[in-house]
Amino acid sequence: MQVDSYPLSLWIVASILVYVLASLVAWYFRQARPGRLGRAVAALQAWRWRGWPREVLRFGYYIGPPYAALLLGVASPRLLGLSGLDWAQSSGLGTALGLGACILLLLGWWQYARATRGLAQPGEGPLVAEVAALARPWGVGALLLEVAYLEAHWAFYRAGTILLWGDYAGIFLGFAVVILEMLARPQLWSRLRQPGQADGFLLTTSLALAVTILFLFTHNLLVCAVVHGVLALGLLSLLRRWQQQPALTSG
Repeated sequence: MQVDSYPLSLWIVASILVYVLASLVAWYFRQARPGRLGRAVAALQAWRWRGWPREVLRFGYYIGPPYAALLLGVASPRLLGLSGLDWAQSSGLGTALGLGACILLLLGWWQYARATRGLAQPGEGPLVAEVAALARPWGVGALLLEVAYLEAHWAFYRAGTILLWGDYAGIFLGFAVVILEMLARPQLWSRLRQPGQADGFLLTTSLALAVTILFLFTHNLLVCAVVHGVLALGLLSLLRRWQQQPALTSG
């Protein structure tokens, strides 16, 4: 199926603008603001069920555009990694590359945890918020849902860059677009200036790079999603165990 790059590029630009605008609005209202709008936002933030509207909006943002692009023919299943799949080859490559990425990520984060152990209290360490979220009820389900969101979002951007620059350059340029979008958030720049607050960004970046390399060899979005989920769940589970060991987090 022939796909015109112009409409898809416009969709991606619009998606980035929505992301940046939402980040700026959230940053502006991080503190109480005067006026009727400020009071309405404060009431919403204090609402017991405030998480539900947020999740509906996130679902619409991450899943809506790629799904609509498929339905309307703006993006093709091949560009997203959903057609023309060689499952035997993809599964074998996915397993091998996934194991390699797992070893590298574990070694990297283990060294990072050891290097920062003098800065942490017992029970603390890298990715404290992410590890704590995993331990909550439905924590694993929430993590896998986040993986699905990210994979759909990354595939949408990657489809546009592949269409413009071809498979090899397009796949890595798609990764670059994802990172640049994350860097456009003022919340992230605030965290980058504080020790230990950018761990989530480092984790997402490392997983995005692993998935990018995996997609380069497999062109299979479903294999990428499975490997992404296994890597994220396995790494956070091991970090949780490491953080419970005083020998790792104390001098």
